[in-house]
Amino acid sequence: MRPIKFRAWDKENGVMMTEVSLYFSNGVWSDEKIEIMQFTGLLDKNEKEIYEGDIVEDKSSNYGLQIVVWNNRFASYGQTWPKGFTGSLNEDHYPFAANNWSLVEVIGNIYENPTLLEK
Repeated sequence: MRPIKFRAWDKENGVMMTEVSLYFSNGVWSDEKIEIMQFTGLLDKNEKEIYEGDIVEDKSSNYGLQIVVWNNRFASYGQTWPKGFTGSLNEDHYPFAANNWSLVEVIGNIYENPTLLEK
């Protein structure tokens, strides 16, 4: 079983928080100042934890840089994101199970490293 872990992006202060206390109201996360990201339970080729919102480089495919996203049917990451992407991150995904994780590397995340997506 994978550990249930989160990290959070503080929108007001522009910092990633790795120790997070989450408070829900009626089962709903309600703090618009914080973006929460869940741990996928997977590690990259350097044994770094992979979270939602991470940007990974996949050397096993021609897809290049990918964004780790959650899909209700299966954990997945997006395939190709155009410069200035503003759509839903749940569109066009590639399942984690179909990937060779020994060739994937976390190189940043969408909050701290948005310029990586401009390539």
